[in-house]
Amino acid sequence: MQNRSYILIALCFLMLLGGCKKKKQHRQSAQPAATEQQSPAPSAPQGVPVTPVQPATPVPTVVEEETIVVVEPVIEEEPARPMVQTINVQRMTVTMNDRGHRFSTPAALRWQRGTGAVLSVQPLMGIEALRGEVTPQKVTIINKLTRSYAQADAAQIKANYAIDLAVMLDATIDNEVLSHMDDPIIRLTQTQGQTTIEITIIPANIRINENVNIQPANIQGYKKVSAEQLLHTLL
Repeated sequence: MQNRSYILIALCFLMLLGGCKKKKQHRQSAQPAATEQQSPAPSAPQGVPVTPVQPATPVPTVVEEETIVVVEPVIEEEPARPMVQTINVQRMTVTMNDRGHRFSTPAALRWQRGTGAVLSVQPLMGIEALRGEVTPQKVTIINKLTRSYAQADAAQIKANYAIDLAVMLDATIDNEVLSHMDDPIIRLTQTQGQTTIEITIIPANIRINENVNIQPANIQGYKKVSAEQLLHTLL
């Protein structure tokens, strides 16, 4: 397995990593006042006094007010969620299957927007054995049992895969984790060649906007190895 394969495997860890409204409209009945035509008064015989005819009293026009109910579709917008700056998953499961060799272990994940993410694999009583660090500058995987590590910088990843770590890191957490917070279980799977990595997270275990520590591990005195050597020690 070449160094490029290691970059993909390292990235796998991260990538797993209404109602109705009423309107009133007023409408007036256009009813013109009735005009009564008066018949000409008959001529009275001469010498007979004429009684003047009183004009008819006009009848007032009644304007009716009509209420029209207009039903309009109302699109209810979901309330915007506050911007998540950090997540802290204290317990989840990471499973790796490489050429039939299966490795499953508890793990923890910490992420801070714009800073990076740390995946801590803890196979026994919370003791960290494997650590994956992804920052906008580089990807590092550390095997603490053998005191060795493998690493690829952002320039290598961008040159080989046209991936900008600074953009991809936060977008992956937003799209693959935070957008599925209402799911009962989050399962993230990534396959590269004969290697498959799956992360299983229960959303109830995800704590958001807590203080998290994204400091890189001290690898002074650790031996830098290839991806193939690192995976061999794990599997």
